Amino acid sequence: MIETAQQMLDIWQRLPAAKQQALLARFGSRDKAVAALVATRLLAPSTPSP
Repeated sequence: MIETAQQMLDIWQRLPAAKQQALLARFGSRDKAVAALVATRLLAPSTPSP
């Protein structure tokens, strides 16, 4: 669980400031925005290898 939290923060910190602001405006808090990012990444289909 701690590893997942660290990954969530890494994802957030790598985002450009404009993207962070857009997500904050949409979700209302950093925690909710990061959770949405992680959910999106977990649910996204894998790209098949060539």
